[in-house]
Amino acid sequence: MQAAISGAEEALVQQLGRSPRPREIAEHLEADLDLVLEALGATGCYVPSSLDAPLSPGESSELGQMLGADELGFESAEARAQLGPVLAGLTERERTIIELRFGQNRTQAEIGAAIGVTQMQVSRLLSATLAKLRTALEPAAA
Repeated sequence: MQAAISGAEEALVQQLGRSPRPREIAEHLEADLDLVLEALGATGCYVPSSLDAPLSPGESSELGQMLGADELGFESAEARAQLGPVLAGLTERERTIIELRFGQNRTQAEIGAAIGVTQMQVSRLLSATLAKLRTALEPAAA
């Protein structure tokens, strides 16, 4: 409608020798006056503002500087919030293994030495514990 109004305005300016009134534009286009008024009110709404433009004249702040950004720690905080209750449901031994492996970045052999089992047993315990965690977290992912 705005494109049609623009064309009609140009033709009517030539014909009338002045800017046309909304009623004249509506009659020229054979359109409802309310529709023409609404389109005229929205003129310019489709023109985006530059993100590099100052917020107000003489100000150095730009619109782009006001936009939000991704919070780097949000996903990590969300994961901790989901894991907290699930980790509480593990045995003390399972929590110790998880802490040593992922909290302290220890090898399976080091974990085995710390808790008094072989590396192979740590591997099995770790696999079982991770499977248990995955199962507990599945409903939260859905």
